[in-house]
Amino acid sequence: MLLQSLPNETLLQILHSISSVQDVLSLTLTSHRFHNLLSRPAQRLPILFDAAERQCGPLSSAVAVVTHYPSQLPHIPRPSPPKSLSLLKQLLHVGQVANAWADLYPFTYWRGTEQDCASRRLLQEHERYRVRRACYRIWLYDLAFHNANFGRYTRLQPPVVRSRAALLRAWPTRELGELLDFQSMMRAVLELFVCPSDGAVIHRHKERYGEMPLVNLFHPLGP
Repeated sequence: MLLQSLPNETLLQILHSISSVQDVLSLTLTSHRFHNLLSRPAQRLPILFDAAERQCGPLSSAVAVVTHYPSQLPHIPRPSPPKSLSLLKQLLHVGQVANAWADLYPFTYWRGTEQDCASRRLLQEHERYRVRRACYRIWLYDLAFHNANFGRYTRLQPPVVRSRAALLRAWPTRELGELLDFQSMMRAVLELFVCPSDGAVIHRHKERYGEMPLVNLFHPLGP
């Protein structure tokens, strides 16, 4: 049976089940019929947001990031903004960052011994979902409490402590563990790739060059 011979209801179900916004847009370029279905205002945004949920979800956590303002209390739920293409672009932007961290997660979580490296695998979709959720929530925490309104020495002030605790209490204990796990991964990325310690640099040098003095790499011909 040709795809074009299917009824509109079936084609809409196919569009609603696609796992990324880019795939939806690519499919609509294959025929006028798919393009016309997506061009209808009543169907365009629901289809695109369903795809964005699979690609970058949970969108509720991502929305909290893109709609946050420093003057608002982050632990108080806000009504969801109306769906729009502008909001979708912002969600896809933060989702791209969260997915980049999800791609990096296996290389930092399973590291160290040969046994850890042998256990390395790609994350399943529900695992990527949890990594993205943790990324959005740490991002929201950073936007809420690491800004000009909260100086470095205000973290011990009782009102600030209560505000931070109120945001953390809004999330279940299991999901707080995911935040801690994600924070540990971010620290590992900083220590391993961004600003490694002197010991890490020397260890990598010995693995690659053996006992050759480190200074010989910069002055191979001597003084």
